[in-house]
Amino acid sequence: MGGMVRMGMAPTIGPYLLPKTIPELHAAYPELKLHVREDLPEALPPALEQGRHDVCVVPLPVNRKELETEPVFREPLYLAMSADHPLATRKGIDRRDLRGQSILALESGHQLREQVEGLCAEVGAQLLSDYEGTSLDTLREMVGMGMGLSFLPGLYVRSSLGQNLAIKVTELKGAPIYRTVGMVWRKSSTRGEEFRTLADHFRNTIRCEFPEFTIV
Repeated sequence: MGGMVRMGMAPTIGPYLLPKTIPELHAAYPELKLHVREDLPEALPPALEQGRHDVCVVPLPVNRKELETEPVFREPLYLAMSADHPLATRKGIDRRDLRGQSILALESGHQLREQVEGLCAEVGAQLLSDYEGTSLDTLREMVGMGMGLSFLPGLYVRSSLGQNLAIKVTELKGAPIYRTVGMVWRKSSTRGEEFRTLADHFRNTIRCEFPEFTIV
């Protein structure tokens, strides 16, 4: 691989995945240049079709007939709460414990918001639409202030929370909750094999840095 690749990235993925991948990628392909632009997940596939990106890394599914999709990994979604929340002392939390709870989510345009909306409807929780997070960091701060619970993706939790004592994160009991992350590019592109190689590098990063995630 070499030359310029214009890569669109969802902001809930890129800042936490790329720093772990770039050193190995640059060592293997010193002539490769990644021009990375972040945008809302819902905006990236149309921009890809319009030729503004060569490839995008986004939450799946992406259902567009002109685009090729390559699933890469699944990451867990963790339930986050303030350290003094009544549920924080529980050894295990399941879906029925969330009935009536206030849930914070990202603003519209994020696939993660749609997923959290579905979870709220499933468990009978209340989505706080008046208090939308513009970023995962914003959600973290609102959760830490006790404004509500939220679901945070594993990449962010593992990369950014560290020993944050203001927040407790846990996986719900029962069926796992996760999101699938993949790469998409135009079917007409002549660089499909290069993009599949890039996908393999991302998989290797996940195996090494986030072994609890699932490779797909």
